[in-house]
Amino acid sequence: MVHHPAMTRRDTLVLVLIAGSLWGLSEVALNAGLRFLIPDLRATGLVASGMFLMGMLLGTGRSPVVVPAAALIAVACRQLVVPILQTSPLCKANACIAVTLQAASVAGAAAVLGRRIHHRPAMQAVVAGAGALVAAVSFHTVGLHVAPCAYLQSFGQPGGLVVFLGREGIAWATAAALAMPVGYSWGHRLAHPLTRVRAISAPLYYASSLALVAGCWIACGLMTAAGH
Repeated sequence: MVHHPAMTRRDTLVLVLIAGSLWGLSEVALNAGLRFLIPDLRATGLVASGMFLMGMLLGTGRSPVVVPAAALIAVACRQLVVPILQTSPLCKANACIAVTLQAASVAGAAAVLGRRIHHRPAMQAVVAGAGALVAAVSFHTVGLHVAPCAYLQSFGQPGGLVVFLGREGIAWATAAALAMPVGYSWGHRLAHPLTRVRAISAPLYYASSLALVAGCWIACGLMTAAGH
């Protein structure tokens, strides 16, 4: 992990809000788009998107704690179905469980490795790939007990975990390993420019950031209302 001293706690909060809102928007938008275009790669695409955004957050030099914080915001975006469509929170339980488990796995690995992942794309890929595999194992177990959809139930028989990892887990890990280093690099490159923009005009910086967050939530709400 690399530190950018000029970034304040307020900046960290803004980054978490932006990343979490973009993550939530990608969950809603990509879920709808990939389900229509490439349904077999829907889950893999969502994992890649989440890992890219987690990589961006870590690349800015923030503590790994920010990753689960951003995941909570993404989960809140998915749960807009509750107030908008008047559905049960369990409607999107599996998606929320997947996001939470991925964030927890990556944050844990990043916390253990610390600065060793900085400037080391291979290590970042290992963190993401391992995190995705751990999340897949946990998702299979937790999902079957919390929100056992028909697809998960098809892997409920003895040996089902191995089959699930072969069909989903390996693809998740591969996508995660490719996406995380790219996101990390973007985050590292954006950290200093964002700090300079904030130094030049803090009101504009924070107003633009909050506008982006609000735009993500409005878009999520509109797509949710449309049934996506």
